[in-house]
Amino acid sequence: MSEVVYTPHPLSEFAGNPLVEVLKPLPADSIDKAKLLMRKPDFDVQELDLDSSMRRLCTARLKSFMFPTHKHVQIFSNIHSLIVGGYKDRNPLTAQGQQSLYQRSTSPSTVTFITGLSGIGKSAMVRSIMRAIGTQVIDHSEYNGRPCPYTQILYLMQNVPVNSTPKNMCMTLGSEMDNLLQKEIVAPIFAKNKTHTDFILGLKRSVKHLRLGAIVIDELQNVNLRKGANKEEFLAMVSNFRDELGVPIILIGTTAAKKILFDNKNISVLRRFCDGGFEELAPQKSHEEEDWYKFCKAMWRYQWVKDPIEFSDDMCKLLYTLTQGVTGILLTLFINCQMAAIGGEERIDQDLVEDVYQEQMKPLHAALDALRSKDPVQIARFDDLYFSAANEVTNFADCRMDEVRKAEEQAVAATAASEQTSSPARKKKRSPEKVAELRQELMSDQEQYVKMDDILNG
Repeated sequence: MSEVVYTPHPLSEFAGNPLVEVLKPLPADSIDKAKLLMRKPDFDVQELDLDSSMRRLCTARLKSFMFPTHKHVQIFSNIHSLIVGGYKDRNPLTAQGQQSLYQRSTSPSTVTFITGLSGIGKSAMVRSIMRAIGTQVIDHSEYNGRPCPYTQILYLMQNVPVNSTPKNMCMTLGSEMDNLLQKEIVAPIFAKNKTHTDFILGLKRSVKHLRLGAIVIDELQNVNLRKGANKEEFLAMVSNFRDELGVPIILIGTTAAKKILFDNKNISVLRRFCDGGFEELAPQKSHEEEDWYKFCKAMWRYQWVKDPIEFSDDMCKLLYTLTQGVTGILLTLFINCQMAAIGGEERIDQDLVEDVYQEQMKPLHAALDALRSKDPVQIARFDDLYFSAANEVTNFADCRMDEVRKAEEQAVAATAASEQTSSPARKKKRSPEKVAELRQELMSDQEQYVKMDDILNG
């Protein structure tokens, strides 16, 4: 387990708060912020000497490629401020911080709504932001010479369940807490045959005692699959989270998810669901956009072909024309181009890119044609067309699956042999005493908690 590092905070309201000072400080410079968000795939030029099957496996690393834009940096700054602000009154080393475990939050939290086309990189961006803010699970032990035996979970990120009821959402979030803690600590709170109120109360206690920094609810458009009262009930739950939990709520969804918000004519609901910011990620408007050129040029460096060609303005324009600026589709196209080139011509030129687009990306043509039309009615169909095609689009590696699987088995065996000869740091499991302490903290004094909660909440 890595050592916990604290950075003194310059503002008096956050100074001396280990939950804040354990987070990575937000750089003042935008370039430094972008560097924190960037995710580059591992690349070693010596890998070009490997056989074709091994090099094809390397291309999968591009799936996690992240090159931040100005918009990403802006959202990073906003989310960082919201999470730090959410910890202001929760310092576990103060009487006020300890009382906050049993009291309603002194002020409601915020809801941030992030939307955009499928494949534009919304979820990847939020994960990169959270990674840039701090470690997801932090075990404090000592702070400036004082005992600080607390566990802090920076964020939870879960998809809206198919059956998007408040109970299922609470159980999903509770299960994720246990997954992160590697022990069944929260799940017993969500025993069966409990009421809706019990579930919200159980989640509230877990959030407070585990010092949660933010809740990220992804795939919000799934709520549209539920009609009538169930949909309204889910939205009411999010509003309840905002008022009761005291932590920032971040909602992520496709453009279809905007209907959940904008179809509601209640001004109060609109305000509640946007008070932390409404952010829409859109594709670049043309190949001439600076962010598009930088993304493509940075991506182009990671090629496992033996004869890579230099990136050009013409290639930049072609990539935009084919993908319409949707970065997720661009990465899929680039990976498939490498799969086609490796073991063949060993170079990616414009002819190969167009051939791969026509052959391997055919199921996505209808969705991309909708974007090219510039017709709002057609563009509104993009998400449905994209999802219906996603399962049909497969990497070119499928044509050589037997070869790739064999190479993968060899790679796994080599990795296992390497691990036996080395001694990497292993993730330290929580001791039985620590687990018992966490479980006791969450489960004990329930009667006192409910009584106090009833008094405070009227």
